[in-house]
Amino acid sequence: MQATQTIALVAQFVHEQQAITAKNRNQGLLISIIASIVAIMIALFIARQTSRVVARPIISLSEVMRRLANGHLDDRLPELHRGDEIGDMTRAVIVFQENARKVRILEAEAEIERQRIFSQLENKVTERTEVSKKLCKVS
Repeated sequence: MQATQTIALVAQFVHEQQAITAKNRNQGLLISIIASIVAIMIALFIARQTSRVVARPIISLSEVMRRLANGHLDDRLPELHRGDEIGDMTRAVIVFQENARKVRILEAEAEIERQRIFSQLENKVTERTEVSKKLCKVS
């Protein structure tokens, strides 16, 4: 009889241990699923913040650079205050913008000088033509 009781107790113990193991396995699986969901949410948050902090300013700066290349020299440059690489890039674009403005001024000054010279040349041609006409009348 003691052998039967011992076998029954061992069987009951084994059954209880299997139930505890199954319960722990289910809890472990649930914890793994929850941890995975939290990790995915954190990754999405980090991706969104990275997009906001890095990608958007670069896209904005790229648009300003395209407009600058097309001759729009009065666009305001965003992100100038930043102390990172994006701020460095923005400050470099400002140099291009200022140089483009200087080129535009120099081109305008050169055009004014060309017109002045052309006008002087035109006046000299007119004067000489008039002198030639007078000389032809005298002769």
